[in-house]
Amino acid sequence: MNQVKLSVIMPTYNSDQYVGKSMCSLLRALNQEYCEIICIDDGSQDETVEKLNRFAQKYSMIKVIANKHLGVSATRNIGIKLATGNYVVFVDSDDLFEPNFYEYFNKQLKDKPDIILEDVKEIDREKFKTGLTDHERLEAMKINLRFGKVSLSWGIGSRIYNRSLLQKNNLLFDPSIVVSEDMLFIMEAISKADSILISPQRFYHLQESHTLFRFNPQNLRSEVHFRRRVNSLMNNYHDSLARDINNRTKLTGFIFLIDSYFGPLYNKKKLTLCEATKNMKSVAEDYFYDTSFSEKKFDKFLSRKAPAFRRLLRRQQYGMVLILNKVIDSAIKVDRGD
Repeated sequence: MNQVKLSVIMPTYNSDQYVGKSMCSLLRALNQEYCEIICIDDGSQDETVEKLNRFAQKYSMIKVIANKHLGVSATRNIGIKLATGNYVVFVDSDDLFEPNFYEYFNKQLKDKPDIILEDVKEIDREKFKTGLTDHERLEAMKINLRFGKVSLSWGIGSRIYNRSLLQKNNLLFDPSIVVSEDMLFIMEAISKADSILISPQRFYHLQESHTLFRFNPQNLRSEVHFRRRVNSLMNNYHDSLARDINNRTKLTGFIFLIDSYFGPLYNKKKLTLCEATKNMKSVAEDYFYDTSFSEKKFDKFLSRKAPAFRRLLRRQQYGMVLILNKVIDSAIKVDRGD
């Protein structure tokens, strides 16, 4: 029996409308002798499992696990434990791969990198680095956070991990983080990696359904926990780039809270403007988000409205931020739920 070179881990949840297209894409992209697709269903109520089982009946490389609803992080962690491949890649159930993926990926294994970053923009050839210094690790994190000339495409499938790196360091997704769990995972993996391959090749296509963050009562707790984890990680580095990474994630995280926590609560009149303003200010100060509000260097890497929000936040005009956010959401007809 051939050694599996790549394990593709795909969590699914009520995905029956698009999972077939995604599976067909993977089957065209992968070598059936050297790859496996592990589909872990996270308690779907539709026909997702039935559709996956039909694929599994035809292709022995496909494994389907029907599980209870645990969330995407816990579901990916199950996949990590079940994987047998030398390398692991995570995909979402509505995303697509290019047909030539495996052929090129197999060539990338020559130097056995701990991590492969695909679809890195503004480079014209692959770069392999080994014996990584702390600064080089931080530079790789910066590429993932997209605030420099060289940046990685959004999408979890652009990052491929040597499974031995994950096993040796017990690297798993944090189930208590509901947004940015994949960003924390790649940052922690990079912090443990000795080698990395950075490639301009584009294989993975992220679909637009991932772009809108909606209200979730867990968003505040999740973001604060993410903030603590990132801050703890950056405290290990004595490099000015660690401060930039910390501030970049602070700004992104606080804009996320405006969009998908404080904003919806105010828009739906669950909180008065005074209450929402007071709560926002408290979170900003208690978890040191406010130390990033003067960092205009990140404006061009944020969303269109974020620079205006940052300037208001710098002047502690939290109420004006909420009012402006409500006007923008109304103008573009966005309902983030309550």
